[in-house]
Amino acid sequence: MPKKLAVLVSLYNGGEWIENRLNNLFESTLGDDMEVWCLNADSPDERDETIPKKFSKIKYIRWPKRIGVYAAWNKMIDSSNSLYITNANVDDIVAPNCYERLIKALETKGEPAGGGGGGVRNPLKGPVGC
Repeated sequence: MPKKLAVLVSLYNGGEWIENRLNNLFESTLGDDMEVWCLNADSPDERDETIPKKFSKIKYIRWPKRIGVYAAWNKMIDSSNSLYITNANVDDIVAPNCYERLIKALETKGEPAGGGGGGVRNPLKGPVGC
């Protein structure tokens, strides 16, 4: 059965923030109904390489060349089969219930709802933010 949410994290020069960001994501009230994808597109920051060893729950992709953030997101989207997707910048932090609230709003209202700081996207309905 697919997860409810895939969170996409591009790891390019994010070593200074990535551990805090991943810890924040794993505090989510979605728990095991969320998958976290990280793609390292040939980052020169060696700290990005240590992430799969420190966070065994993530799904990690190592890309051999720099491809840009949008191409990185697309590669992770292609690899996921979750119902909803969102990006998570390495230097952002969200409330533990943020994604759960966004998904609930999307599912109960049946239309996009918005705000700053994050968002969830259903490819058929559009974005939701918190």
